Amino acid sequence: MDTKLHEGEEVVKQFSPARTSVLLIDYLTSLLIIIVAVAISGGLITFFEQIPVIGGLVGSSLIIGIGLILALPSAVRAEILVRGNTYYITNMRIIHEYKFIRYDSKIIKFDRITHINTSRTLVDRIFRTGKLEVKTAGTNKAEMTIKKIKNHSDIEREISNRLQKHVSRIGTGGDQPTENPHENNTEK
Repeated sequence: MDTKLHEGEEVVKQFSPARTSVLLIDYLTSLLIIIVAVAISGGLITFFEQIPVIGGLVGSSLIIGIGLILALPSAVRAEILVRGNTYYITNMRIIHEYKFIRYDSKIIKFDRITHINTSRTLVDRIFRTGKLEVKTAGTNKAEMTIKKIKNHSDIEREISNRLQKHVSRIGTGGDQPTENPHENNTEK
């Protein structure tokens, strides 16, 4: 974690997007591109067989190679999404760090959060993942969107519990020490 924690702050939970659902979509896209390339190359074999210099094998290999080159970005994108995004829930805030070539971080303190939305697509339901949108005061749109995370309901519950603790702490005077009536009672 590159973000410096405040005094007394501790990481409660760390998580990243789930590899299974992220990779499924991107790998299926890659596989579809390769299948189309193989189908096209199969049709081109008959065309290139009539050209003695190129031949059927060279033409089909060329098309399959182009298909692999087109499919590679989807697979790389999936790995970057999984490995580059890390989320942390601390006892004071939510931190999102993105590390790939550049470093970005987004921090939302619990006192700014107004509510949390959750949603699940069909793919999310199959892989037991979900999406959380954290909304803050002063905006209508989500300040932070956490996609494709396993056990999203546990993460939502953890954020809600931390948020509730923060709200109740503010209601009792925040970080000010509370006086214990049983201590230092010098009145007679």
